[in-house]
Amino acid sequence: MKKQTKLPLGRRILFSFIPIIGFFLLLEALLRLGGIDKTDMLINLSAGFSGRETHFTFLKDDHGSPVVKTKSMPRALFGRELLNPAAFSQKRDPGVFRIILLGGSTTYGWPLDDRFSYASWLRAGLPESADGRRFEILNFGVPGYGSRRILNLVRESLRFDPDMMILLTGHNEILESEFSESVIKMPEPLVAAHARLVEHSRLYGLLNFLAVRIRRTFSPADQPLRPTLPRVYRPQRSLLVEEAFRRNLRRILHLCREESVPLVLCTVPANILDMPPNGDFPPSSWETAPPDIPSLLEQRPRDALLHYRYGRYLYEAGEYEKAGEHLQKACDYDPIALRVTSRLNRAIRETASGGGGSLVDLREVFQEKAPRRIPGNDLFSDNCHPNIESHQMIAFALACFLARRSWIAVLPGWEEDFQDKVRQASDNQPLNDRDLYHYWQYMASFYSLHGAEEQYRESRERMRVLEEKLRRRI
Repeated sequence: MKKQTKLPLGRRILFSFIPIIGFFLLLEALLRLGGIDKTDMLINLSAGFSGRETHFTFLKDDHGSPVVKTKSMPRALFGRELLNPAAFSQKRDPGVFRIILLGGSTTYGWPLDDRFSYASWLRAGLPESADGRRFEILNFGVPGYGSRRILNLVRESLRFDPDMMILLTGHNEILESEFSESVIKMPEPLVAAHARLVEHSRLYGLLNFLAVRIRRTFSPADQPLRPTLPRVYRPQRSLLVEEAFRRNLRRILHLCREESVPLVLCTVPANILDMPPNGDFPPSSWETAPPDIPSLLEQRPRDALLHYRYGRYLYEAGEYEKAGEHLQKACDYDPIALRVTSRLNRAIRETASGGGGSLVDLREVFQEKAPRRIPGNDLFSDNCHPNIESHQMIAFALACFLARRSWIAVLPGWEEDFQDKVRQASDNQPLNDRDLYHYWQYMASFYSLHGAEEQYRESRERMRVLEEKLRRRI
């Protein structure tokens, strides 16, 4: 009898993995055939950290000229693309003045999209440039991105021959740092692999989704709808985040200077009047502040909720300047740190003044527009996202900046002409039912994260009504 040849250990190990790989591929195929996909419930916080990733796809048009498209990366947030879909020539035409807008969800146009963002209103209202060229506005805002990932995006964007870059960022700094700390420490190939798997694999996305649900299920629940956002504010942590923010802004400014591209930095407004800290919905009673609250604040100077209660009390009492100070401190010390702080806005101003960049003080613009100079729900959809009218206000502020720097052709009455064009564009582009569904879908998620049960149920009911209307049209 012939003796059986024994396979080398390496091959035996390799062959033992083949059934396992086949099993997972089969599961992936079954999930795709069954239409099961939970990755639209995930926020892919690892996307954009790897320098090996690209946000764009390079193609050729019918004439063989290079064309760039934003890369299709769906299912990043509620089934939508990571970047607003766009296509443009890699090298701008001589008759074009190209401006690239960078930032997070505000620049993107969230909770809607580019059509209702300040990018869209700039396109509608800007006249031609001072040298007779037409403006091309490219919106590269990505929801959830902070300065760490925007830095990588700037490196890519500089290849597209911009005449100017405008950066609006600040809300996502602690979010990006705290939530993605483990990702930042991972070797870059692992970061890229994780991002790619979340983007393309139904099985990997489902496992991530189940892991989140299991963690929530076994977490102690002291209320029916428990806030899931961690309380991330810590004084030492906020200082580290500020230093990293300054460093990233300086790097972005340096990259732009190397390519002789003007960089415009914007301060960032936030809802400080109607957004209670700590996800406290409904807010703790502020109508009657305890008489000893000033002494309590002396004992607990970083207590965000105390500052908020006292600030609201002072606001109702007509002491608006003092109220604004306490409401800003409530934002600065908010344990759920999803709004820009005054220290980060100071970093933006100082970077612009000390590094050769330009500044548009949007925080001041919002204060001038807000009743009593304290921005609230009249200007915002939530804690930090401007409403459509406020996006139009941002566009006008940027247009005024371009006019002051003589980058646009300034003729008498150009301001009225700009605003008329924006109003006309807005009238021609009303919100449809799908837009409203996406809006209330986001608001339901926002209220769920903050444990706001009444507002969550209200948003879900609006979604249900819109869903029925959309289904009847199919």
